[in-house]
This record gives sequence, C-alpha cells and structure tokens, in this order.
Amino acid sequence: MTHLLLLFFSTFSAAFMASAPPGLLNLNAAKTRVRQGKTYAYMFGLGVMSAVIVQSGIAVWIARYVARNPDLLRWMLWFAVGMFAVLAIYFFSAPTQKNPIEGINFKKKFSFWKGFGMALANMLTIPYYVGLHAMWRASGWIFFAPEDIAVFVMAASLGTGFLLYLYIEFFQKLLADPNQMPRRFNNWLGALMVLLMLLAIYRLF
Repeated sequence: MTHLLLLFFSTFSAAFMASAPPGLLNLNAAKTRVRQGKTYAYMFGLGVMSAVIVQSGIAVWIARYVARNPDLLRWMLWFAVGMFAVLAIYFFSAPTQKNPIEGINFKKKFSFWKGFGMALANMLTIPYYVGLHAMWRASGWIFFAPEDIAVFVMAASLGTGFLLYLYIEFFQKLLADPNQMPRRFNNWLGALMVLLMLLAIYRLF
C-alpha cells in the first residue's frame, strides 16, 4: 500500500508539472472558459483527462518493449515535428473575433471531444509517460500489477485535470483586456508549437 501512495503522489506531481507551463491544452481550457463559460471549459478538461488515461495506458503497454524498439520513439518524434509545424502555422494565422465572449454556443459534447482530440494529438505525451514509467520502475515504485497500472493511469489523469482546473478558475484574472485574449492566446500557442517542434528535433539528433 505504501508504494501505491508513493506512486500516486509522484505521478500526480509529474503530470501536474508537465502541464504547468502555458501550453496547447491549458491555454485552450482558459480560452474556452472566457469564450464559452465554465461548463464548456470543464467538459474540455474532462476530454483531456480521458485522453490522458488512454495515453498513459498505452505508455504502460509499450514500456515493456521500448528499450528493445528505440525506433518507436523516434517515429513518434518525427510525427510530432510535422504536427507542431502545422499547428504553429495555424495558430499564427488564425483569425480572431472582436468580442470573444459573446455569440458562442457550442454544445458541451463538442467541448469534450475537442479536448479529447487535442490531447490525443500531442504525440509527446506517450513518450513522456513511457519515460516516467521506466524511471518509477527502476526506482521500484511501480510494477506491472493491475493495481499499479490503475494508480499510475489515474494519477496522470488527475494531475493533468487539477492543473486545468487552476487555469480555468484563475488564469482569466491575470489578463487585463479580455478582448485581446484570443490574439494573445493564438500567438502564445503558435510560439509554443515552434518551441515543441525544436525540442522534438533536438531529441531526435
């Protein structure tokens, strides 16, 4: 039981810290809060958390084989380079509305699947949790027992979800002019995509 508690809090903290810098998902959660309201933002967050469950579960599955198949991570990083380049171009050129708060009436279900899809598109998440799982296993904190896997997956999802909650609740207060948020968000997201693309290239070479 002690090692499960240690596994939960270490994985929760690692997921929280990985999501803490302004990024594609947390900035979009904050943006959804401003443009559509809390309910839609929380549905977006639930979609992200659901995707993290899938991704961390896949990470556990491939953790057994990644040491013998290094080309798998390399393929993921090449895919990520192209994906981040396309997203950077999109965000830098995306049009914005003059009033981002009014006139938005998307369905809550759409917000959930938007969060789910955007989270799944981040191909760096799986390598991150593969590496995290390998570190915890080397430290003797996790095994391939069902309860260990369940704790690892749920802690990763809850750590990400708690960070998104903080962005949804408090990020708006840090910005003085709501009407400038969409353009500012898009510029930040575009810059982040460039940074992630460069990071993926660095990891490749």
